[in-house]
Amino acid sequence: MRLALIFLLSLLFWSVTISIEYGNRNTNSTSAAQACLGEVNGKILLDYLHIGRIMGIRDNGHILTVGLTSDWATLPSEIQRETYEAVACYAKRHQRILQVIETP
Repeated sequence: MRLALIFLLSLLFWSVTISIEYGNRNTNSTSAAQACLGEVNGKILLDYLHIGRIMGIRDNGHILTVGLTSDWATLPSEIQRETYEAVACYAKRHQRILQVIETP
C-alpha cells in the first residue's frame, strides 16, 4: 500500500513538473499574431480590396470580417501568407476579433 501511494505521489509531482515546464513555452512559430512588426493601416486592406485579393471588409467595432475570393486556395502561398498577416495584424492592432469567410 505504501509503495502504491509513493508511486502515485511521484506520478502526480512528475505531471505537475511537466505541465509547468512545457505549458508556458513560447514557440518560435511565425503566426500572424506574433509577426506584427510593421505598421499595418487600413490603406493596405483597401489596396487588397482594390486589386481583388480580398472581396469585402466589414468592421463593426468588435469583429473585423474579411471576405476572401473563392479561388483563395489556388493563390501562391506567399500571397496567402502576406495577405493573412496584414489582415491579422490590422485586427490585432485595432483590438478586433478576426473573422475570415470565403465569398462566392
